[in-house]
This record gives sequence, C-alpha cells and structure tokens, in this order.
Amino acid sequence: MYVGLVGRTVREYGISLPAYELPATLRDVGETYHRTMGEVAAAGKVRAGGLTQHADRLEAVGLIRRERDADDRRIVRLCLTPEGIALSERVFAARSAQEC
Repeated sequence: MYVGLVGRTVREYGISLPAYELPATLRDVGETYHRTMGEVAAAGKVRAGGLTQHADRLEAVGLIRRERDADDRRIVRLCLTPEGIALSERVFAARSAQEC
C-alpha cells in the first residue's frame, strides 16, 4: 500500500519512485535542503549510476536546481525548490498516514 500511495503521489509530478529518492535525501538534510552530488551518492539511497539522470529529470520538472559552488566551480549542489519541498512534505504525510 505504501509504495502504491507514494508512487501515485510522485507520478503526479512526472517522476518515478526511484527518482523520488533524490528529493527524499535532500529533505533529510533539514532546512538547507541541499547536498553535493557526491554527498547524495554517498547517502546510498540513489544509485550513483542513475544520479545524473534523476537530477536531470527532477530539474526539468522544477523539483530541484543545481548550484555551482562560488569558490570551486567543480562542486555542484543539488537543492530542493519550493515545489520539491512541497512534494517531499506530501510524500512524508502519505508515509505517516500509512504507518498509523
């Protein structure tokens, strides 16, 4: 049931459940809602091989944005947008409702 409800929720945004793990990882960080590509890969929720593809899709639908570090342009941070935060909150609420 959990996968079905969460899967339907993320599909409304045009993404898959595996792609959702990237915004979930960013949400877990807390209020800054950003991590470098390397930090996301190291968190282990998103397969490193699919990270760039997921980031591309999520950026295309407005759920994340990429930011280059001002001091080291090789560093790219993935940041949740307000829409990405809203999706994360909806999925969190759906998960919480299923646990009750």
